[in-house]
Amino acid sequence: MKKAIKIVVAVALILTILTFPGQASGSDTGIKYPATKTTQSVSPEDDVNWTNPANIGASNNVYATAALSYNQYTYRLKAQGFDFSTIPDGATIDGILVEIERKASVVNIYDYRVQLLNASGSLVGDNKASATWYTTRDVIASYGGATDKWSASPTVAMVKDADFGVVLSVYCNNYFGGTVYVDCIRMTIYYTEAAVAKEYTYCYILGA
Repeated sequence: MKKAIKIVVAVALILTILTFPGQASGSDTGIKYPATKTTQSVSPEDDVNWTNPANIGASNNVYATAALSYNQYTYRLKAQGFDFSTIPDGATIDGILVEIERKASVVNIYDYRVQLLNASGSLVGDNKASATWYTTRDVIASYGGATDKWSASPTVAMVKDADFGVVLSVYCNNYFGGTVYVDCIRMTIYYTEAAVAKEYTYCYILGA
């Protein structure tokens, strides 16, 4: 008697799927303060140098100051060396927020320049100076924001560079002159991380 022989054929089907999850949104670096605080004389921002520019690295009511006469400009006050090392490579920079805590001893003192510095330390993008008079008490003035790139085409490499930063200069239109005080200059970068492919492998056993 012949035995029936049943042959079972097992086939393994392996399916690999690549998925691209949606990009993260709303990421930011948090507030960062500059490691490098210097001044620069460039016409017409060359009338009065800042005293104690190193004081702009913290919000602590210790000031960089400049005593201006009528129709004078301060030197450029430069804030550079921000630590944006937490931004992932491949991310997209969505916006830049600069905050300046400042006041003046009199009215009719206001910004002449608030502008970014690129990776070469050169001016880039919009000058966001405001014609609003400084107040006689500390105010944190905001420039840019979460979706504002300052027309500077910022990249991760640019904002991570030690020469990247921002400059402030101030103009006095008060006939009697006055003193400007800057407590701190700080910056926040908003970014979107690049999408990362994830691989999933599924194994199915087909029997006959």
